[in-house]
Amino acid sequence: MVIILAAGVGTVIQPALLTGGVAPVAGPARPGLLHAILLALAVFLAVSAIFMGHQLYAVTHEEQMRMSELSGPELYSEVARWRSRLHGRAAAELHTFLHTNLMLLAKVRQSLETLSNVILSDMGHAGDAAIKADLPNDTTFS
Repeated sequence: MVIILAAGVGTVIQPALLTGGVAPVAGPARPGLLHAILLALAVFLAVSAIFMGHQLYAVTHEEQMRMSELSGPELYSEVARWRSRLHGRAAAELHTFLHTNLMLLAKVRQSLETLSNVILSDMGHAGDAAIKADLPNDTTFS
C-alpha cells in the first residue's frame, strides 16, 4: 500500500508506508476489565440519578405537605407573607434598576454637553463671521 500526498507544488511519498503493510491496531489489553469498569460507572451514575431524584421529590413533597396542613387563616397569612417578601424584593430590584439607568442618563447628558461645547468652540475658532451667519439666532459664542 503506497500513499502519495500532494503537498503544495510537489508530491510527497510517505516512506513509512512503502512496506505495504498496515500498522497493527492495538486493542485493549483486557476487554473484560474495560467492560467491568464501564458497567460500574453506569451503575454509579444510575444510583446517583435515583438519589438526586428522591431528594428533589422529598423537598417538593415536604413543602406541599406543610402547605396542605395550614388552615384558612394560616394559609392566608403565609400567602401574604410571601407576597410581601416578593414585593419587597421586586421593589428593591426596580429601585436599583431605575437608579442605575438614571445615573447612565446623567453621564450621557454630560457627555453630550461636553461634545456640544467642543464642537461650538471649534466652530468659533474656525472663523466667527462665516459661522455666525449659518447658526440660529439663539446660538452665541463666548
